[in-house]
Amino acid sequence: MMTQNEINSWITFLSSLDVDYSCTVLLHRGFSNSKRTENFKEDVRRLLKIFIRQLNIHFYGTKSTKTKDKYMGPKLTIVPVMENWNLGTDLHFHLHIGNVPINDMNEITKRIKHSWGKVPMSESKSNSCLVEKTWDKTGWNKYITKELYSKNPDCVITDLIQTTC
Repeated sequence: MMTQNEINSWITFLSSLDVDYSCTVLLHRGFSNSKRTENFKEDVRRLLKIFIRQLNIHFYGTKSTKTKDKYMGPKLTIVPVMENWNLGTDLHFHLHIGNVPINDMNEITKRIKHSWGKVPMSESKSNSCLVEKTWDKTGWNKYITKELYSKNPDCVITDLIQTTC
């Protein structure tokens, strides 16, 4: 389990990123309720990588290319968090998204939902991808990292954090 100082450091770091939108996406119920194994965790990470790639393409086109797990060219700022890993049910992701090149909320939502629809095992129900403008970054970061405190200290998928720096 992380110490309170480590958690506070994460919240401070995440709050310093230039992110404006929050997104919650649900995995297909049959998949998300599967038995948790090490292979399953890698499968989930692979799905999240596909989603991040699709997001970059849908917002920046093919200018956002991937070489050896590094994105070159313009890209979104993305903080991915996995929730309910230890529950064994209703696994889902929260993302904090920034560096969005457009301002129209309807278009942003459409592009994020379209990106999510390209991911195998994404839930196809209309409410499986929720996108909102983030008004309180620190509050949202505390919410999406709540599992750091006890259940899932690996909930922030640190190696998949994507910044524009």
